[in-house]
Amino acid sequence: MKTAPTPARFTKEQENLWKIYTNTLETLNLHLDRCLKEEVKIKLADYRILAAIIDSPQTDSTDAHPIVRMRDLARATNVSASRLTYQIDVLEKNGWVTKVSVPSDKRGKGVLITQRGRQVFKEAAPVYTREVQRTVFEGLEPDIARALAHFSRSVLGKIAYPERRRVRA
Repeated sequence: MKTAPTPARFTKEQENLWKIYTNTLETLNLHLDRCLKEEVKIKLADYRILAAIIDSPQTDSTDAHPIVRMRDLARATNVSASRLTYQIDVLEKNGWVTKVSVPSDKRGKGVLITQRGRQVFKEAAPVYTREVQRTVFEGLEPDIARALAHFSRSVLGKIAYPERRRVRA
């Protein structure tokens, strides 16, 4: 007969750190969203999708216009397929992207960024960069920046490669 696992518990220090960490990320995202909406009339979620399209390695093209596959865009943005489809529909209504078929895969769906989408991104990028610089990097000590990068890579690695986690007895 198996015994029930012991419920996981935070130490008080862990609980406090987790609360401030998650609150910081949520507050930063709300701040970035507000700044982008006020100054450039774009939501943070839409900005991130445009950024992912622009940064994406494109494997298909039509008339020298790079196509980003929806599945690759979903991976790059950590957005579910259904949520991404909805957001792409919104971006298409705004004239920032166009949905297309992928020439090399009859079933594949892709996205092209329009000239207007590139322009909106070009206007939004300085606002986003300025606010991240001001709120995150300004005054950040190099040792803390390295520790934060190490921490982030560690968490992402545990999620991407759960088999590599150390099992503690």
